[in-house]
Amino acid sequence: PAAPAAPAAPAAPAAKRAPRLLELGAGMGLPGCVAAALLEPASVALTDSRSGLVDNLQASIDGLPGSGKNGASAAVDVSASTLNWQHVYQEDNSVAPGTRAAVEKASSEGSVDVVVGSDVIYYFPDVRPLSHTVAKLLRPGGEAFVFGPAKRVVLNDLRDQLQRDGLTGSGSSSSSSSSS
Repeated sequence: PAAPAAPAAPAAPAAKRAPRLLELGAGMGLPGCVAAALLEPASVALTDSRSGLVDNLQASIDGLPGSGKNGASAAVDVSASTLNWQHVYQEDNSVAPGTRAAVEKASSEGSVDVVVGSDVIYYFPDVRPLSHTVAKLLRPGGEAFVFGPAKRVVLNDLRDQLQRDGLTGSGSSSSSSSSS
């Protein structure tokens, strides 16, 4: 008789791919720079709608450990660029003619694993453009984390709009959503 087959060795766990992170409304880039320094993502794109802040974002990047200054090699690909979610929304919805938004500079459509925004939304008219941009940038299964003061009711509106745009998740005073 044939010998019983040896049990199959358990499959090695698949290597987890390092995430690509994009920070919207980065200002000085604190959340994105902390993520770059501590979480070892594949890349971090720091973006802001104000082109004048891109130089400040670059200075924040240059201050990161291993930033390439003084001959050190960069551990994480960190970049700074202009991204205005109002322009992305307007361009995609033909609301107003204008210059093509710089989504390509920040990241390709649907290729970001994590979108972060800290204290980026204040007014209801910004809800749809922000949600649209987050949904456009996230890859399927990606996550979005948008935070602000608990008393800022517009974060609840953003959470609801993200869900209407096909992203799932929960949150109340701070909005956190994942794409399905």
